Amino acid sequence: MAPVHSQASRGENPEQADRTPIPSQLCGLSIYDENKQEWIEKIDGAENTDFESIKGGISDSFKRAAVLWGIGRYLYLFDAKWTAIDERKRIANPAELTQYYTEKLKKLGLCTAQSSNKTTACYCVTGLTPAPIKNYPNAAWIDLTTPDGRALKVFSFGTKPGLVNGIQLQQASIVQRNSANGSYYELADYQAA
Repeated sequence: MAPVHSQASRGENPEQADRTPIPSQLCGLSIYDENKQEWIEKIDGAENTDFESIKGGISDSFKRAAVLWGIGRYLYLFDAKWTAIDERKRIANPAELTQYYTEKLKKLGLCTAQSSNKTTACYCVTGLTPAPIKNYPNAAWIDLTTPDGRALKVFSFGTKPGLVNGIQLQQASIVQRNSANGSYYELADYQAA
């Protein structure tokens, strides 16, 4: 990511354009082409946004660069959904937001990372990486295998005793969160199988 310093408005004579910097971000995504034996990069940019300006600009430029590779085009089909946040600046009612986006995904023929059958669906823990942060000494990144066999990395603010490699989790509550570093999945709650 790199900031873009200025741009002329469409139709303006570049020599007469206002050179006031416009805060914006560039993002480049590279994919290695084995046939050509070289990296191919596609770059796009976006202006900073009104809310969390730099993060918004980075997110938008990343989304635009991904679309150039044919990834995440469905994101443009979603309307913005405003939601309340709690005192810790986390989504106050994640179930409402999850339901909203689950319905949007279903309309597009897509699905969420979490199975809707929570009572019988089991996740398998395949790795644990401690990641203590302020006020959460037991926080960790957890590698899971989903009920349908996909790999999923989730964050937990506090692991329960007995969470070890190979354990099966049922009734897992996995929610998607957003942070200054991008989106991630959080293991909010679970029961050992």
